[in-house]
Formats: sequence, C-alpha cells, structure tokens
Amino acid sequence: MVVDDDEDVRELMKFHLKKLECESILVSNGEEAIHHYQHSLNTESAIDVAILDLSLRGGIGGVDIADKIRAIDPQAKLVVFSGNTECDEMRDFQRFGFVAALEKIFKHDTIKNTLLEVMS
Repeated sequence: MVVDDDEDVRELMKFHLKKLECESILVSNGEEAIHHYQHSLNTESAIDVAILDLSLRGGIGGVDIADKIRAIDPQAKLVVFSGNTECDEMRDFQRFGFVAALEKIFKHDTIKNTLLEVMS
C-alpha cells in the first residue's frame, strides 16, 4: 500500500512496484489507509508493506497512521516516505516504529532493495 496525497507520486510508485511484480493499493489519506489495512487483515490479500508519506495535506501524517496501524497489527511492516531526509522521522525511523525509510527521489533500485530487505 502506498499512502501519499500527491496523485503523481502515487502513480509513479505504482509504476515502480508493477516493474517489481508487486500489486499495489494507492490511497491519498490516512483514514483511507487505516481502513484498507484493517480490511485487508480479514482477507487472503493482506497488505505486506505500507509505504507512508510523512506529511499529508489535510489529515493525519505518516507517524500517526503508523501508530494506528500498529495498534491493529503490531507486526505491520511500515516504511516512512518523504522528501525531507533531514527530519528525525527519516534519520531515526525505527524510533518512530518504521522498518525502513525511502527518500522521494525515485530510484527503482532503491525501492527494490528496500522492499527486499523489509520482506526478508
């Protein structure tokens, strides 16, 4: 699942994930992300990894989404996603409950390697 308020970013991530033969759910806000994650737990197609934008316009951001998802599923694999690499949430992502951090500089190999690491 990719959570970002920018449609172009979501579509670009979808493109990269498709090249990696990964299915993707694209959502634009935190409430929708939490709903999709919770719903997926009750199906055969549970979400393996959620990539959460740190800052979302008009709603809760990545840290709050991560907290709510971990309350539903403490084993959730959550990746923080931001263009601001200097913030605490990106530099010390594990302290905020994330398993990895991705910069919003879209390098296919970086996305691939991060997902492989998270899934192993």
